[in-house]
Amino acid sequence: MTVEEIFVAEAAGKLAENLSRIETCVPKLAPGVLWARGSENENAVGNLLLHLEGNVRQWILSGIGGAPERRDRPAEFAARSGPGGAELVAKLRATIDEAIAVIRAVPHARLNHPVFMSLDLEDYQAQLDRALSWLLSVPDPRKIEQPKIDPPRIT
Repeated sequence: MTVEEIFVAEAAGKLAENLSRIETCVPKLAPGVLWARGSENENAVGNLLLHLEGNVRQWILSGIGGAPERRDRPAEFAARSGPGGAELVAKLRATIDEAIAVIRAVPHARLNHPVFMSLDLEDYQAQLDRALSWLLSVPDPRKIEQPKIDPPRIT
């Protein structure tokens, strides 16, 4: 096998392997856990499944395969409820199956070429502004007094 064939086989295989793990774990979640958040600063498993499907669609199907980009990234994280686990996993499976086909079809000569990802600059700027505003709202860790902790003693 050539290095290109090994790379393509490994990339496709890793996507399939990780999907298999998700397909094993999601059905084992207790009722109500899929969309549960520990706090507003956390994401639910459902959000992460939406986000993963969006990433694979954007980076592989659109970026490498040339499919039209139709991602709504903010909605992936904003959702507080949505489809059940079986539906989310089925959608992810369909996207990953497409991604594996795209990866396997990439001409080996193209593997060394950079891929330009289109960016919605307005959305990107809004995300950057939100991240920076959060960063400016938290205390400077260099100015927070650290608690005194006595080291443990071995006796």
